[in-house]
Amino acid sequence: VNEIERDKMSASTSRSSTTTSLGQDISTEAATTQMDLLCEHLLGNSSPDQRKCAEAQLQPLIEDISNLEKLKTLLSYSKSPYSLMFASNGLNMLISSNWSTISETDRIELFKYLLQNLMENT
Repeated sequence: VNEIERDKMSASTSRSSTTTSLGQDISTEAATTQMDLLCEHLLGNSSPDQRKCAEAQLQPLIEDISNLEKLKTLLSYSKSPYSLMFASNGLNMLISSNWSTISETDRIELFKYLLQNLMENT
């Protein structure tokens, strides 16, 4: 995950308008691909060592409310069932445990995002 964050930071400082045919930013696509692999190792049929390594890298994402946008990005762009499961459960955990700290405006925006995501993906 640290590599992903580093890639995102370097991409955002020197970002060009390079996008895929779907309009997805290449740095987002690369990060999503890496997260897909980690989620597959965590939730799929992987060796105990792969699972442990993936868990160590993914666990911080679901422990800190500042990672909410990363989970939303994963939920928006990934097609992997493992990533979708991880992102939706992680969002549920973060929102539930931090509900009182989320402003009313942010709650409304989050509600709109989740409804939009459901409409686009069902």
